[in-house]
Amino acid sequence: MLSRLPDLERLLRRARPGNSGHARFGRRQVYILPTARGWLFGMLLVALLFTGINYGNNLILALTFLLAGIGHAALLQTWRNLAGLEIRVHPADPVFAGETALFPVTLVSADTRRDALKLSFHRQRTALGGVGKGDALSRVDVPWATARRGVLRPGTLRVATEFPLGMFRAWGLVEPAISSLVYPAPVSGTPLPEGGTGEGGGTRSGHSGSEDFAGLRPYRIGDAFHRISWKTSARSEDLQVKEFDGEAATVRWIDWDRVPFREPEQRLGVLTAWVVEAEGTGQVWGLRLPGIRVDPDSGSRHRERCLALLARHGDPS
Repeated sequence: MLSRLPDLERLLRRARPGNSGHARFGRRQVYILPTARGWLFGMLLVALLFTGINYGNNLILALTFLLAGIGHAALLQTWRNLAGLEIRVHPADPVFAGETALFPVTLVSADTRRDALKLSFHRQRTALGGVGKGDALSRVDVPWATARRGVLRPGTLRVATEFPLGMFRAWGLVEPAISSLVYPAPVSGTPLPEGGTGEGGGTRSGHSGSEDFAGLRPYRIGDAFHRISWKTSARSEDLQVKEFDGEAATVRWIDWDRVPFREPEQRLGVLTAWVVEAEGTGQVWGLRLPGIRVDPDSGSRHRERCLALLARHGDPS
């Protein structure tokens, strides 16, 4: 029923994160209405009540009040399943347009067990979760199906429950101040250009000679295993490779002007595919966009920085 009244939600109170980053559902931030099953149950009670009164049947009246008591207990339990729940919404990891971003949501309950919780953003798929009592923690990944690149701000998170009997639906709204990045969808089929153009040329000096030791760098696919510094690698999270003076490494430039398309979004898709290919094959590469130049480098941080620039190109939001 609530999903059919999106405008109504704009008038409702929202739980907002405090200094700790957690939002808490207070008494005035949990709303409850009967479900279709609840309305049928209510009409059944009315019918039984009138039948009992009309025929003066005490057994029917007793059954009516018993069922009404059960309904009232279900109403309270449904409301309590949300009241006092603490929630923290975390940013999703970056994804490519067309993929599903997953926003991790931490649920905290200090006083009671919470069952059959349904979490969703507006017009997105629902994730199911629950949490035990006694300061228990639970994590639920709430999906968002991305359609375009840019900064993704998911907006209001709805947490709902129909526990225990499905006759009532309680819900609360959380307004998290978070955002995540959506990279352009890679457009394959255009080969990565050879070498480079303009300043910087197509090569740089730097590694794998046999004379003077120049330093260490992260391992790239294709490096010889005998060049790996195993002692240094054991002290860090990544493999480190020895560099020597006297050899040159090819630098590729991923350049806006070298994309054989005119439409901006298609250009960005091709550039994204080139970034993924260049990094996946362990190459040294730089990025050129209108007004932006990223010096040649390699590694996951370089990849993420360039993909973020592509995602934000033209400041889409």
